[in-house]
Amino acid sequence: MIGEVMVTRWAYEAMVVNQFKTNNYEKHFYKYDKEKSIADFKKNYWIPRLKSKVDDCVKNIGSPDHEEQVRNDLLLIHNELRLGVFPFKEISDIFPVTLIDSIHYESFNAKIGKRIKIYLDSLLHYYIQRRNNIARSKDKLVAKMNSDETKRTKFIRIKNMYDNESLRDLAVNKNEINRIKEIDGELVQQADPIYMNPVSQGNIRTHFFAPKKTLFGKLYDTFWINILVIWLMSLFLMISLYLNLFRKILEYPGILIDKLQKLLPKKEAEA
Repeated sequence: MIGEVMVTRWAYEAMVVNQFKTNNYEKHFYKYDKEKSIADFKKNYWIPRLKSKVDDCVKNIGSPDHEEQVRNDLLLIHNELRLGVFPFKEISDIFPVTLIDSIHYESFNAKIGKRIKIYLDSLLHYYIQRRNNIARSKDKLVAKMNSDETKRTKFIRIKNMYDNESLRDLAVNKNEINRIKEIDGELVQQADPIYMNPVSQGNIRTHFFAPKKTLFGKLYDTFWINILVIWLMSLFLMISLYLNLFRKILEYPGILIDKLQKLLPKKEAEA
């Protein structure tokens, strides 16, 4: 929370995100890397974690010793599938949205668990195919940019000048060991923040290094949102200095104490 009122936090985030996304090398590949990151997260972390939760629920449903854990796991599964986007009609037919409402302790059984796993297996296949298609598209672009000696020389020069490994490690949160965490009944992605669109659609507060932020219901580049915030903070500071607000705020407790001290003798005299 303290970081939200620090200008340096907004400036640093704007600089890192803008430099990573728009430099002369990454700007050609960002959209491919973003889609690849989404597919990788779904197939490598999100789907396996949900399948593991389903297995645990099927195994322990009806056991008094595991009731609390099963309830929590079913709530998480319910939340994730409700928040998830069904990529295409065939998968929606396997596991219709209406069936999500049956994912709670009182109605869950092995049959529902099996249907959830069939859906997750179909989703896994979808993201594997999607990841492969994205990789092929990126490879075609790289091949086109290296189609002759002149283009190859230019490509290598731009890559050497702008592809910053340290910046990439920072932007994708490479040092984070836990790529996915359970927080308040949801699975929260910790990996690749630079490729994650904001979850919140109501305000500009997002995870650090988000590529875009929401303002008035629309997504805008983080760079411009942060610049706007910095200007507004600067304007507030100018107004505060002009009106001498900081001195008044600092002096107010002393003024309040003086008033209380003046009132106390009167009350004692009246007593």
